[in-house]
Amino acid sequence: MTFNHLLSSRTPIKKEKHFLNLGCSHANSYDLPIETSYPYLLAEKLNLGYLDLSHARTSLEYSDFCLNTVDYSKCAFVLWQLTYPWRKHDFTATNRQDARLDNYKDMTLHESFSRFANIINKYKDENIYFVFMHQPYVKKYLKQLVSMNSKVFPYNIDFIDEGSNKENLGKDHGGLESQKLIANLLFDFIKNNDS
Repeated sequence: MTFNHLLSSRTPIKKEKHFLNLGCSHANSYDLPIETSYPYLLAEKLNLGYLDLSHARTSLEYSDFCLNTVDYSKCAFVLWQLTYPWRKHDFTATNRQDARLDNYKDMTLHESFSRFANIINKYKDENIYFVFMHQPYVKKYLKQLVSMNSKVFPYNIDFIDEGSNKENLGKDHGGLESQKLIANLLFDFIKNNDS
């Protein structure tokens, strides 16, 4: 048996009108109560529910798989946090752990740009908002990606505080203030785009 189905699915806020949340641990309220995470805060600000298919250490191709597995035409929009491009999903694996821990080796900057560009172009006519978080090298070509699709959030979000884990394992994911900042930035971006 292969593990070629959804790793997780939850509905933190249930409402008829909702959005779909995709991404890796950054989108999955890693190390924080879900009520303090940016997708939850954004849903509250927009008065929407949301379906959360994000999962820690997942890849671009896994999020792409999610979009082809669920009917997102009923969603107000999709919020897709674009994870690190060197991750890959093993759809032949037999368990969650093995399915999401593989990496492409020695990926060049050009190859990483191409992986992001292919996704952004593939969904350029869909109501999908793309956001980057804490990927320093993305700054080298973010302007090019933004020029391809108006729904690419135009900044690579950095964190203003650290995660809440006592051992500080979540320091690269941002704490409570970062989550509020991200929710506010995305709220403004989405409202301006929709108007």
